[in-house]
Amino acid sequence: MFILAVFPFGGTAIVWLPAALWLIYNGKVGSGIFLIGWGVLVISMIDNFLRPYFISKRLGFHVILTFIGILGGMMAFGFLGIFLGPFLLALSMKVFGLYLKKVKV
Repeated sequence: MFILAVFPFGGTAIVWLPAALWLIYNGKVGSGIFLIGWGVLVISMIDNFLRPYFISKRLGFHVILTFIGILGGMMAFGFLGIFLGPFLLALSMKVFGLYLKKVKV
């Protein structure tokens, strides 16, 4: 499941959703519904919050800024946007910082 977490669409749900449906199909409805709830509320939310947190620690950005970079990158570039979004954000912030230093604003 850890390796599948890098996929923006589907991700870990590729693992827990078929398992939950299999449980429901085999008559363990309570367990299947619990697994769906756990997957949506816990696993997906942790993934959505931890990925920007770890990327922001590495880049030295605020978590919200990194999250916006990831979302914007995914909207603009698809799967590669997970990596390109924060990279382009860091690059533009560095260039803008150098510009402000040169202009002395």
